[in-house]
Amino acid sequence: MGRCGCPKLDDAANVEHDAVLRGYNLGKGFLIGINAVINDDGYIGVSAFVAALAFVKAHFSVSTRSIVVELQARQFLGETMKN
Repeated sequence: MGRCGCPKLDDAANVEHDAVLRGYNLGKGFLIGINAVINDDGYIGVSAFVAALAFVKAHFSVSTRSIVVELQARQFLGETMKN
């Protein structure tokens, strides 16, 4: 534990700015992107990557050496909408 009472991160771990971590379990050497959210009791595996703006729901496990992305973009063109 660090001085603040929060878990100490591995030297190879990286949490980008504005990321939200709530009740998490962390492996080693992971990267959590900008504005990503790790919800209650989420698990981030060894060398896993959570992309910017991704949301890891409660009790979800991100496997070792995997990538989590959440892209829900919609494009509007004139009168039609494409998903």
